[in-house]
Amino acid sequence: MARPPRLLLLLLAGVAAAANLCETTCLSMAGAYSYSDCTADTPSTTEPCCTSAAYSGTYSLCLARCAAKQRLATWKTFQSTCGLALCSSNSSYDDVYAYALDHYVEVADVDLTTEVYEAVEFGESSFNANFAYYKAKAGNALSNKIYGAAIAGYWLVIIGLAILMRLYRAIFDRSIHPRGAISRAIQTYVALPAFFGHSHAEPVRIFGFPVGLQPLRWQAFVVLGYVVANLLLVVAEFDVSYAAADVQSVFIQTLSFYSKRTGVMAVAMMVPMFVFSGRNTYLMLLTGWSNDTFKLFHRWIARVLVVDAIVHSIMETMYLVQLHSYKAYVTESVFRIIGITTTGVACIIAVQSAYYFRRRFFEGFLSTHILLALFFLVALGFHVMSTVYLRLIYACAGIYACDRLLRIGRVLYGNLSGHADMRANRDATQIRVRPAIAFRYRAGQYAYVYTLRLNFWQANPFSIAECRERGREYVFVAKKFDRVTARLHDAARTTTNSGNVMASATGTRVWIEGPYGATYPLERYASVLLVAGGVGITAVMSYAMQLKRAERICMVHVHWVVREKENVRWVDAQLAQLAMAENFDIHIHVTAARKDDGEREPITIKFGEKDPGITTYEFAEYNGNDDDDGADLNDEYADMTASLVTRFTAAKNVTFHYGRPVLRRLVRYTSELEGGSMAVFACGPGSMTDGVREAIVQELWRSPERRIDYFEDSFS
Repeated sequence: MARPPRLLLLLLAGVAAAANLCETTCLSMAGAYSYSDCTADTPSTTEPCCTSAAYSGTYSLCLARCAAKQRLATWKTFQSTCGLALCSSNSSYDDVYAYALDHYVEVADVDLTTEVYEAVEFGESSFNANFAYYKAKAGNALSNKIYGAAIAGYWLVIIGLAILMRLYRAIFDRSIHPRGAISRAIQTYVALPAFFGHSHAEPVRIFGFPVGLQPLRWQAFVVLGYVVANLLLVVAEFDVSYAAADVQSVFIQTLSFYSKRTGVMAVAMMVPMFVFSGRNTYLMLLTGWSNDTFKLFHRWIARVLVVDAIVHSIMETMYLVQLHSYKAYVTESVFRIIGITTTGVACIIAVQSAYYFRRRFFEGFLSTHILLALFFLVALGFHVMSTVYLRLIYACAGIYACDRLLRIGRVLYGNLSGHADMRANRDATQIRVRPAIAFRYRAGQYAYVYTLRLNFWQANPFSIAECRERGREYVFVAKKFDRVTARLHDAARTTTNSGNVMASATGTRVWIEGPYGATYPLERYASVLLVAGGVGITAVMSYAMQLKRAERICMVHVHWVVREKENVRWVDAQLAQLAMAENFDIHIHVTAARKDDGEREPITIKFGEKDPGITTYEFAEYNGNDDDDGADLNDEYADMTASLVTRFTAAKNVTFHYGRPVLRRLVRYTSELEGGSMAVFACGPGSMTDGVREAIVQELWRSPERRIDYFEDSFS
């Protein structure tokens, strides 16, 4: 690091430690011996032996080498600590020192293994070496606190910048106008692209095995800055006293320093890690970051924390081995046993949080993760109990408790008498929740749904497709995907006494927690392109309904990619309303069809393949559903779906297509068709949102003068 900051740091260290540095040195030197008149079981290098006249004499002889002001202040502290103990500690310093000068032994004549009957006189070189050692130790302790605060402050600065940028956009960017050269370059090369290539929401695979999601370029820069800052602060210049080599070698001092520095850095990261772990609805609103961004930062903070904890444990072990006291320290010190346990739990959490386990076993991962994290927090609290860093553990516990209490309060406030009606389609469940109290809702938000009859202790996030009756009713669509949504789907399929399967369940006790998430000002743009994949239509539909009700009318293009045409049942009521709006252009892309024998036939015709414009293909005749699963339900849905398709096809602004759209052509065509500013919102599988993002980046390269802003809600 630069010399001036280091000099300032040493100056601060000298001011802070001047009052007790002499005391620390003399306590350590005098406490190294066993005194015959000391009633303490074992000597202590941190607490005085108040009952020993020999100890008091040794202590006074050591203080004689300190400055007069420090010497008298330290002796006063010694007297107040010992009180009216039956020894010379309640005498004046001059009296005790004068007596010790007549009754002392040289340090060279004393054996640490035998009892001492008189005061011990330390040589000047021995005192200077110990003083230099504790001075360096005090300076390093202060620098550890400063650098620990710096690594936590890094995230405070990042959050502050995000809030300022969002405030700037809210005040000065209310009217959508073309971007300047710098703003356009940031959007094209930093804000939108993935770090490498175009895969962001789709997992990166190594030999076909998913290993994680790639951050956006701006997110990667933030994480990279954090990792580099942590590395620089860990290896930053520190004070090793060569004058103290007689006390501890330079190598042992270095091991001790790195052990302390990495330990402090790991504890300092706890607060930002817990801040990013909660649902933090207010921080999300202030920064405009998505829940995915919060969790990305949470994971990277935790990963660096684990690395620092491992280095801390390794350096501490090497330090104790060099002192030839590893076994004694570890087996007899609960402090170090808990420290080893804490590091082990941190490593388990890191492995358990791998992308594969999160994605494949989410329910088990979440429950186990919370239990391990709480155990880690408590164990770390015991490990740092005797230090000032215990306050950080209290802060983390407070953050977690407040987050949980606020969530419980939000759930109980509006759901004590709430209930829901559920309707099961072939592969999805429509949930209409009516909470007891209306919530404030904005388009694009989501909520956590608790189904009390299934698992009241765990909630799953679902996008809100529509808010009705001024917040009195929320509509969700849950695609049958994993165990939770499958159980939800089965719960909606109730069985009557006659054995018939019903497609709906009324009055089900369902609680919601939310709404969460930020909303995007799509209504400010001249045109809007909404792209949905599968059940991603729920988030898209919330914006579509808002744009339909907006005072400012803009042209809205909706493209929904679904596997089968009966999926229109998911949002049939909303589609019926949008089909009547003149400023809406709706396209439904069906990626599979039926042969006469009922088997699936993939359609390979792509959007725009024959013509640069919109190409409509005739919809195949509906032949029912041949799947065995839910056959009774599908018979009921067949006629309804066929009539819906007929009704939507009859509308001039609703078009059905076979095959997947070519996203690059779709974005380019819509941009050229409308002109002016355009907002693009996408929600769907990772491969689709990555494709839309890449298409927009390419369009910005091709037409840099255009104002195209991209917003995303990916459920990958």
